[in-house]
Formats: sequence, structure tokens, C-alpha cells
Amino acid sequence: MAASDKLLFDRRCRLTIANPVPDGFSGIEQTDVIEIDGGTTEQRDVPGMRIQFKIEKTLKKQPNTSEIKVSNLSPSRRSSLQKKGVKVLLEAGYKETGTTRIFSGDVRTVDHVREKADWETVFKLGDGERAWRFARVSESFAPGTAATDVLRKLAKAMGLDMGNVDKELSSIKAKFDQGFAVIGSASKGFDSIIKSLRKTWSVQDGELQILDPYQALDLPIPEVSPTSGLIGSPEMGSPPTKGKPQLLKFKSLLIPIKPGAKVKLKSERYDGYVRIHSCSFEGDTSGGAWYTEMEGTIAK
Repeated sequence: MAASDKLLFDRRCRLTIANPVPDGFSGIEQTDVIEIDGGTTEQRDVPGMRIQFKIEKTLKKQPNTSEIKVSNLSPSRRSSLQKKGVKVLLEAGYKETGTTRIFSGDVRTVDHVREKADWETVFKLGDGERAWRFARVSESFAPGTAATDVLRKLAKAMGLDMGNVDKELSSIKAKFDQGFAVIGSASKGFDSIIKSLRKTWSVQDGELQILDPYQALDLPIPEVSPTSGLIGSPEMGSPPTKGKPQLLKFKSLLIPIKPGAKVKLKSERYDGYVRIHSCSFEGDTSGGAWYTEMEGTIAK
């Protein structure tokens, strides 16, 4: 059995479905965990259990999205999902490495569809969706207030994990000499300040992420090569906008990666680092797809 075939057979998936706590946007009460070991459609004592997913992630402020389909949830599980604020956490990986979070988000819609003998539950999700859309602030800040203090206040109002916010804000000295007021959407207020600081922001798996335009995350750098899961040859695409660097596109067996992180890409045509701008994941625990597709620019 080839190494890539073994990885595909040894796939693992873990899905957590959680109810919200009464207040706030981030608190949850775990209600259900589904684990599937790869190469089979059997999940412990539940025949026909299967998870399929498609995930899209970018560096944009708009929520990342995913669609997750679960086969043959019990009637009680299906009925428990008919409420606002349900959250879903998806982890995927392999037997040898374990599972890693590849998406968490708020349920936009959930539908239960009968397909022949199976019940298919389809989740459509947005990462930080409720906080991005509904968190509100009505507060004025006195002259001389540090921009970082306002950003932390807005981040707290959104109820998202702070991610790298404290680290990235530690060197910012900007203040609001005339004071500052936020009335309405916390995410819009946060966005306006981040733009004024010439930075970008996004939500990645429930965590706020702030970066300079060409900055890469300080994370371990995975290698993608023909011997570690690279599929096909990387392709050079058009720049996202005129005057910007060309985009490098490539595909591998499923690996956990975030937009903003770096990958060490080794192929016949290119051997170097790539800063990831966007990535997508596609998987099926019963076989077939188990891939990550990445798009980014050449980095040092």
C-alpha cells in the first residue's frame, strides 16, 4: 500500500455539535460528539454514519464558510438542532497524527433530507457569523484613548477568541486625539480602526486574526512535497489585482492550514515558501475526497 493510500485509509474525523449558552456569542454547552475512523462508514454503534464536508477560508473579514453533511443522525439528534445559535466544530486528520480543527462556526441553516434509505443532515455554517452580524456596541471613548483599548473592547463585544490580537497590538501607539464613538455593529467599528492602522483582519476557527498586508503567521511550517501528499503540479495563476504578485495554486492530501500561514512547497518547478491567501478543504469519511487546496504568493 502506497503511503498516500495508507493516509487516505487511516483518515479520522471528529464533529462536535454544541448548543449556545443563553447570553453572548462564543459560549457553548457541548451536546454531541461524533467520531469516525477512516476507511469505513460504520461509526461505533451507528450503521451508515458518514461525514462529508466542503470548507472555504480566506483572509477577508467576511466569515469563512462550510457545508457539512452528516448521514443518519438519530431523530432526537436531528430535533435538537432546530434552535438558533447552534455551533459546529470539525476536526480531521489521520490515525498517526490525530485530528486537528479545520473549521468551527455558527449554523446558518440546517436541513434534514431523506435520500433513499438515509437521512442526510446538511449544515451551512459561517465562522464567527453571529458575532460578525449581530454584536452591537454603543460607547464613546474619551480624547487620548489608545486605539488598542478600543479594539480590545470591540473584540470583547464580539465574544470571539483573541487569537493573535494582543501580540499584534502590542507595538501600536496610535491614539484618538479627538475621542472615538462606536454606535452599532462591533465588527464594522473594528474594521474601520484596523483599516486606519493599515492592517487586515479575519476570523479563523473562532479566533480573531490581525496581520500586516504581507505578514505571515508565526506558526510551524508544514512541508508539502510529492512524498508528503502533494497532488499534481503547482500552477501559477493570475494576480488578484493588477501589480500584485502572481498566485501559486496547489493541492495536497488533507493538512490543517490557515490563511496567513506559510507552507514549504517542494516540487519539480518550485522549491520554496508560499504564504497562503486562501485554502479549501474537501473530505468524505467513507472514501474519495480528503484534500486541501491552497492558493498563495511566493514568500521568503
